[in-house]
Amino acid sequence: MNHSKPCGRSVFRALLACALFSAPFVIAEIPDIDITAEGPWSDIEKTTLTVPLVADGSISIDGDVSQEEYGNFPGQFIDPGDNGRIHNFPSDRQWDDADDSSFTFWLAHDETYFYVGVDAKDDIINQDDPNAALWKDDSIEIVVDALNDRYDNNTDNSMDPFGGHCYISYDGKFSAWDEETMETDTRWSTAVEWTYGEDGEVWAVGKEVEGGWQLDMRFAKTLFEDPEAGNKLADGYVMGFNIGMDDDDKFGPGPNGDGSRTQDLELQYFWANRARLQGWNAEEAANYTAEQIANGEHEADFENVIDQVGRLSHGGSGEIIFSNENPFELSPGPNISVSSKKRLGQLDSANPTYADVVTVRNTGTENELTISAVNVGGGNPELFTVDEFPMTLAPQTSGDIKFTFSPEGRTGDFAATLEIVSDDVDADEQMRLVDVSASVVNLSGPKAHYALDDAAGSEEMSDVTGF
Repeated sequence: MNHSKPCGRSVFRALLACALFSAPFVIAEIPDIDITAEGPWSDIEKTTLTVPLVADGSISIDGDVSQEEYGNFPGQFIDPGDNGRIHNFPSDRQWDDADDSSFTFWLAHDETYFYVGVDAKDDIINQDDPNAALWKDDSIEIVVDALNDRYDNNTDNSMDPFGGHCYISYDGKFSAWDEETMETDTRWSTAVEWTYGEDGEVWAVGKEVEGGWQLDMRFAKTLFEDPEAGNKLADGYVMGFNIGMDDDDKFGPGPNGDGSRTQDLELQYFWANRARLQGWNAEEAANYTAEQIANGEHEADFENVIDQVGRLSHGGSGEIIFSNENPFELSPGPNISVSSKKRLGQLDSANPTYADVVTVRNTGTENELTISAVNVGGGNPELFTVDEFPMTLAPQTSGDIKFTFSPEGRTGDFAATLEIVSDDVDADEQMRLVDVSASVVNLSGPKAHYALDDAAGSEEMSDVTGF
């Protein structure tokens, strides 16, 4: 593989190369960024993915990555010039184009493991730093918010008992594993006893390919399942997840670098960096009930922020949904695919109605899907109205079920179930249920009130909004 680069990584290097080799003078693009900007990385829909269930043993950890092997999960292409959230370090970051650095990733799971596959475009490939510093090399970064608590933390020092932050180099080295001492570090699943290797809880294999490299990664689900919380990576469970790329083109001070740049790392960018609740952490969460948190009642009490810290935080991560089926499986169909939950979040009682949609898809490849009815049941069906739904869906297309929620000036938690009736080829799938929930509060009222025996100016609040 040709590891040469056009002269232009810096003015000094360009001048030197041009003087020595009479090459054209070209200055590489230095991406400008706004660390507070919204974009595809902060879009909820674009950073929410469904993980298909595949047959046990159907994914080989060998560095040969394909969409078919990952259950036809639609590969997510991340381009730092378009939809990748670029980190503001180093200050002299460099990037030419998608062939210099970009990647596509795939996700899947089986009964035991969670899988991540990567196909990276990379014109110069390097790994010359120790495992703990793989972020300086050509590597993938992964952040897992196992309990989806969305905390405003830094997974480099939060010592997550389940999940956390890790790097995997292009050739399969793992940052949280010391190959000499066979010990783990504090950035990855500290409450779990795990090992790295072909028979271990973590395993990865990568290799160079034409124009870049490919990497298969396998993680035991036990790394992310808290026995006390009882969370299982199945049945629609939602987990926080982020993935990023580090690019090293041998121009830094590392063993294989030429020393012409101050850092080995030339560029770092991530799939997700959502707005997060600033200051939201376990201590703050203790002031709310689990039900209040699930309904998003705490969200109005914290400011939403986007910045460089978010890429490594729980709150800035995207979300992945572990399906008990493969919605991307290619079959004649018709096959209905729809999320089992729809959360409207915290709503203001001042508004009389709220309109929203549930997206439904026909994943079949040949046959049209017919939806004959969408009924409303559950706890508060009288407050939810189905306005419109697609009666037919052509193969491999989607449509929206439009509905209205009318709280009628009431406050509290409300729920309903949409019952979708279709002619899915599988009789067990012909009635699909979608649980819809909402929390309505008086946002124009007080954030809290004090009991009569609370002293004025007391820092302890007896209640929060939602009274």
